This record gives sequence, structure tokens and C-alpha cells, in this order.
Amino acid sequence: MKIVKRILSRFAGSISPAPNELWREQSFLESIAEGTKRAFEFEPAAFKQAVSAFVDSVAMDTEHSFRYSLSNTKSNAYAMVFAVLVRRMIGRLSRQEKDTWKTVLDTYQCKNDGLFKDPVLSNHHFDSSDWWGARHLTLLALNAYDAIDRRPKYELRFLNEFIDFDVCEADIYAINRDEHSDLDNKLMNVVCAMQYCRDRQGVTSFDTTIESINRTLLECINPETGLWIESPCDDPDSLSRAVQCAYHYYSFLIYDGNKIPYPSRLIDSVLRTQNVYGGYAPRRNASACEDIDSLHLLLAAARLTDYRQQEMTTSVKRFFNWAMANQNADGGFVFSRQTAFCYGHEQMATEEDVSHLFGTWFRTLSIALASHFLWREEATFDLHVSPGYYFLV
Repeated sequence: MKIVKRILSRFAGSISPAPNELWREQSFLESIAEGTKRAFEFEPAAFKQAVSAFVDSVAMDTEHSFRYSLSNTKSNAYAMVFAVLVRRMIGRLSRQEKDTWKTVLDTYQCKNDGLFKDPVLSNHHFDSSDWWGARHLTLLALNAYDAIDRRPKYELRFLNEFIDFDVCEADIYAINRDEHSDLDNKLMNVVCAMQYCRDRQGVTSFDTTIESINRTLLECINPETGLWIESPCDDPDSLSRAVQCAYHYYSFLIYDGNKIPYPSRLIDSVLRTQNVYGGYAPRRNASACEDIDSLHLLLAAARLTDYRQQEMTTSVKRFFNWAMANQNADGGFVFSRQTAFCYGHEQMATEEDVSHLFGTWFRTLSIALASHFLWREEATFDLHVSPGYYFLV
């Protein structure tokens, strides 16, 4: 910390920064320094205890009711699901309470279509969006049921409207050129839910749909990039977007046992997304989504080839430092440093650098995955297999 302040004090005498600019620079660099220190001193038990303390701090009137952050006022389904998933990873789910968690999860499922909804979060895009909303929450809830080794109360009838769901190569490549497209999220939400129905509930009616989408995606990967994007791709933002799309597709492709066709090219592409601070984004304050998307793909490809192994190990170590820089003193994590973040609804909104359950779940998952890659047997996180976010275990 003293070194950071000494460097910045030299700048202060030679430049005339905009209001708060120097303070923000100092704050960011202090986060980096603190993250490097946490990474160097990393001890799984202490880390889990810190994360657990944050999750406990946002519990409300009952142990199974959670608000999104300390700055929010109401409990909601998303927060509860994140709490379940975090507690599974850090070993805080007892056998005795699993039935209670199932009862709570069941209260959010709609009998008529099987979707998971919460009146607290109802707004104009909850039912229509896939980056957040009913279908996205449903996939997370299914992962939570797997985390407690239980099954939902009702069938996922909403999937029947997608039984003829299909995409073509033109659609897939167009997604990468449109930063506002939500189709990649929809593909992940729908196909992974179908895989859940197949593997947990014995439903076979979606088999053809799953196989058709998988086949189309595998046939149109660009062999020069390992991604669904034209080459060469010299624009950092376009490359980052392509990697995020690829994560959504590979989540269900890999879960179904499909091997990455061009792992070396994928490694080349993903390594290019890492910035000087260790995050995987064009901007210095990489988000939890950008980070875990690149990390997942790197670790998946690493299982298939020895190509650039040392560089990948170095990349993951640098990322580990960056991931720890996003943890706050309260044990929780942010989505993106120095960025206010509203995740779909005002009850899932936080100011800059405020810990919340989404950031804490996604960044704890990335730290768990990186730990298992770097330290193998010494990593002690409890990661379960589930269609969607837990395909790489």
C-alpha cells in the first residue's frame, strides 16, 4: 500500500488530474495490491470463512431468506439461489437442511409452466429477457436443486414452446456483431434446461432439439479461432464478445460430452482477452462474467492439449490475483470494480464497490475453478455437476 501511495504522490506533483481521478486511480491500485496480497496468502479454509461471513450478513428474518446485498431491503429468489450455490461450494450445506432448502425453492416455481418467478422482481423484462429474468433464474434454480441433491416440484412445461427451437450459422455469427443480442443467453438457458429434463427427469421429447442445436454449433465453429466469429479478429471488444458467446455454447456442448474441436486455436483466442491487471476484458475492471467466461474456456481446452501449458498456468495465476482484488473486507465480492451495478431490478442494484451475492457466487466459482487447476489435490471446493454453470468439474 505504501508503494502505491508513494507512486501516486509523485504523479500528484506533476499533473493536474480531473476531480476525483487521482483518488479513483489510487483506490483501484490499492485493490490490486490487496488482491495480490490475498492471493499470496490464500488459504482455502480462511477464504471460505470470509465468504461465509458475507453470505450470513445478508440473511434476513430466517436462515433461508436473503437479500441481494446489505444495501437492498427485500429478500428475493435470486439471492436465495446464489446463497445455496455459494454454501455448496464452501461446504456449508448440511444434510439436515437440504429438505428445507427444497421447500423454499419450490415456493418460487410456477405450477402451470415450471418457471421460477418472484413477485419482488417483477418488471417489464423479467419474462422476456434471458440475460436475467425467468428463464435465467430457472436455470440457476435447477443448479441449486442439484446442489442440494433434490428435484423441483413441477415439470418444466415452458420448454414445450421451444421444442422446434433451432438456429442457423448466419444467426450464430450475427450474435457476435450485436452486443445487444440475447440469443446466446437464450440458447444456454433453454438447452441446459432441456438437458436437465433429460438427465434428471427422464424426459426424451427434447433429445432431437438438443442434438440439432449441438450439431449446428459444432459444424460452424471457425477453425482459425475456435470461436463463432470471423477471422482475423483484431478488435478487442469483438473478441471479448465472441468469447462470451462461446462460453454460453460450450456450456451445453461440453456437458453432453462433445470435445472442443480446435482447442489450440481457442487457447490462442482466449489468452488474447487478458489485460495487464489479469482480468479477461478490454477494460481494466473486467467483470465477473467476462472473467469466468474466458477462464472456463481456457480450463476446458487445457484438458485436451499441452499447447501453451506454461502460458495458460501463468495466465490463471495472474487471473487469480485479479479475482482476489474484487473481494471486499466484508468477505463478499463485486461484479466489477468502481462500477455501480443493477442486475435487472432495483432490489438487485448496488453502488460502486459494494459486495453482493451475484458477484460473490460467480467470483467464488471462478476462484474454485482456478484453484482446482493450479493446485489440484489441495483445492477443497465442493463443485457439483449440473447442466449450465457447472459443466466443468
